[in-house]
Amino acid sequence: MTRKRKAILSASAALVVVILAVFIKYVWLPTFGRPPLERVDEYVWLDQGWGTGQNAELRQRYYYTAQGTSIPQGASDSALRYDWFLKLERPLSQERFAAPENMRRYRFVVDPEASPANPDHLPVGFTRHFDPHIGEYVLDVTCAACHTGEIHYTKDGRTRAMRIDGGPANGRHRAGAVAIPVNEWTTIQFEVLKDRMRVRVNGTIVQVWRANFGKMTFPLTIFPAEGSTVKVKSIGIFPGDPRATTEP
Repeated sequence: MTRKRKAILSASAALVVVILAVFIKYVWLPTFGRPPLERVDEYVWLDQGWGTGQNAELRQRYYYTAQGTSIPQGASDSALRYDWFLKLERPLSQERFAAPENMRRYRFVVDPEASPANPDHLPVGFTRHFDPHIGEYVLDVTCAACHTGEIHYTKDGRTRAMRIDGGPANGRHRAGAVAIPVNEWTTIQFEVLKDRMRVRVNGTIVQVWRANFGKMTFPLTIFPAEGSTVKVKSIGIFPGDPRATTEP
């Protein structure tokens, strides 16, 4: 066998290995490596002042009011269109990726039924907003997607899903994000600029969200988590400086 032929065979074998690895990572594992679907017999909503049941007005408003976000974060021309997301299919299947059963497998919190505010039965915090630049609706993932929890427990042979509004979601989070020191005075700054929002703890930027905040008119609200106490020493509201310090 000539040296040239050996080189061609080696390159071909390496290419096959690369293609196989890509297939396994991006097709096989997403298709057959999904977590199992947890059966739920009953949904329970805690009494947290949001109203009773899934369709309480405050709860639905928190879950599905668009906030101007997009995927990728801050994108417009390349933003994921809402209709694309609805019609996206799983690899090697005609099942919709956004189907409630599939999203629950990935531990997204999904209401038991669709609602007027969520007619396409997407996970909590998944909604849409109209982007005038491209003239289309884009997928909008709100704060509720990461700040709504659900605990599953089984009693007397029935599995219940206990919803915790404002609690941490069931996904993975960056360690230490927005960590607040205990039992000491702390300066927390929420800086809302036209295209992003930043949180500082004692002067250090700990989190940044990019979105269109140019038309936000909501009042400032401070509320403690269930069972906790927040003491406010002073509040100052002033225009943010978009040039201030480098973001992480």
